[in-house]
Amino acid sequence: MIETRTVPDSVATELYRKMLGVYFIEERLKVFGKQGKISFHASTRGHEKVQIGTVMLLKPGTDWFFTYYREKAVAYALGIPPKDIFLHMLSREGDPSSNGRNMPEHFSSVNLKLVSSTASTGTKFLIAVGAAKAAKKDKNGAIVYVSSGEGATSEGEFFEALNWASREQLPVLFVIQNNGYAISVPQKSQTSSSVQHIA
Repeated sequence: MIETRTVPDSVATELYRKMLGVYFIEERLKVFGKQGKISFHASTRGHEKVQIGTVMLLKPGTDWFFTYYREKAVAYALGIPPKDIFLHMLSREGDPSSNGRNMPEHFSSVNLKLVSSTASTGTKFLIAVGAAKAAKKDKNGAIVYVSSGEGATSEGEFFEALNWASREQLPVLFVIQNNGYAISVPQKSQTSSSVQHIA
């Protein structure tokens, strides 16, 4: 007999509540974008569930997060308040990520171990693997989360990082989010892979 497990109501409710929070943040950012108040906005739409769900499985404040520029849901799920997300996205003074000096969508937090990303894709894979090597040496049980879109998997750093993490048996979780476009390039122009994108 196959044992079936259900997700506890409290977990499903928390996931839904956080997804709804990100939805309303994105709706407001869409308005700000049309008003010309945001210099850069990469929507999290379609990625919320995997981002929030993964954060819920990890330990904020213990585990490390190397995100890319489409991960407001990770920042929100880690506990960055909506006010701070808006301060960051609007490049305002008081933004805890950079006091309004960094490019929007590049969240960071020392306490949450959320490392500021870069707009260059594929550059953080090896850095995350290095952090995972340090975590393994420290024996503190930390896991390193590193993510990107599917386009960054064409970069050599991605394969180097996979090889290094596998060879060293490092505590690193690679999350690749495929929306079908690698910085506006259709998947068929990026790879011969037949993997379908997320909805």
